[in-house]
Amino acid sequence: VNFIGARNVKTFDFSQAKRNTLSDQSVKLLNSLKEPLKVRFFYHEKEKESEENRRAFRELIRKYQDVTSLISLEFVEINERPDLAEEYGIKQGKGIVFLEYNKKKQSIEKIDEQDMTQALIRVMSDKSKKIYFTDGHGEFSLSDSSSAKGMGRLKTVLESKNYQVANLTLAQTGKVPDDADAVAIVSADQGFLEHETKALTEYAKNGGNLILGLEPKNKSGLDAWVKSFGLELQNDYLISVSNTPLPKGITFAFQYSGTSEITKAFPKNQVALFFLPQSIKKLATAPATITYDELVKVGPAVSMVDIKAPMPKDEGNYTSVYYAKGKLTADSSKEFQLILFGDADIFTNDLLDANMNKDLVSNSFSQL
Repeated sequence: VNFIGARNVKTFDFSQAKRNTLSDQSVKLLNSLKEPLKVRFFYHEKEKESEENRRAFRELIRKYQDVTSLISLEFVEINERPDLAEEYGIKQGKGIVFLEYNKKKQSIEKIDEQDMTQALIRVMSDKSKKIYFTDGHGEFSLSDSSSAKGMGRLKTVLESKNYQVANLTLAQTGKVPDDADAVAIVSADQGFLEHETKALTEYAKNGGNLILGLEPKNKSGLDAWVKSFGLELQNDYLISVSNTPLPKGITFAFQYSGTSEITKAFPKNQVALFFLPQSIKKLATAPATITYDELVKVGPAVSMVDIKAPMPKDEGNYTSVYYAKGKLTADSSKEFQLILFGDADIFTNDLLDANMNKDLVSNSFSQL
């Protein structure tokens, strides 16, 4: 019996809530596997909770292996295999997972069924989603992996999730490419031309997906364009009020939307870090065809129009990331999605890996 059982493992879930059973969606997906799926779990032996994370992931992956024998699991200690760590762009060892299927890779960082199955969907997809980043307006560079203000790290993270990343020079093309699944504008500080904003508007009217990271008092000229979506950038500087010393300019947030797929799984005690973000408000005249969600709030904080002025006494909570979805105009053919960050630094090499930042940014792109 043991001999047969060892070769034909079967588990049974007797829990009332069926917490040890995968969802029907996950099971259906696993049954459609045609090639072996290799799962690699990268960790650092000296990292806190390393053993606990490995144990939790082993239990999770067993549920998937119960459905199909095509899944293999390998634990990789990054100091023992620095070649693999470098190949996969691993810089920390808290427990980063890569799925490999049919020569494609997809990463996950949360040990739960939802993230695992979403990653499986992406790695099994025949078509990679394509994200365009505008350039030509002083935006941070995707090719810069060394300086604090580069976005090379973000490019690596997005490509590890099976996204294609490319630059978009709107001044030359005059339109958003037809294969764009999302368009990102990060830290633009030079004026957009009229035909560029017109192209972005047409893209939104046709169901486009946009993610913006704009610094306070930038010179992009996009503030007026953003108002067409019912949102207004306040061009202030938010500074955290805390009893403990913070690095100069760092502003923290730990108030997240409890309903959005982007943030609802975030732990309440985990912070996202910004660098002097600005606040965002919904206009009283916002179109009724658009729905809004305050994704992230900074606070307790003070709002300063002049960073050199004396610190005001009034404290409050300020929305620094907004989500909007709907039809831009009555004649729009499809619904757009817009995620507006009142900060661009969160996308950079300097801050992307800090606390909840990478989860917030990655989930935002996934939502789009």
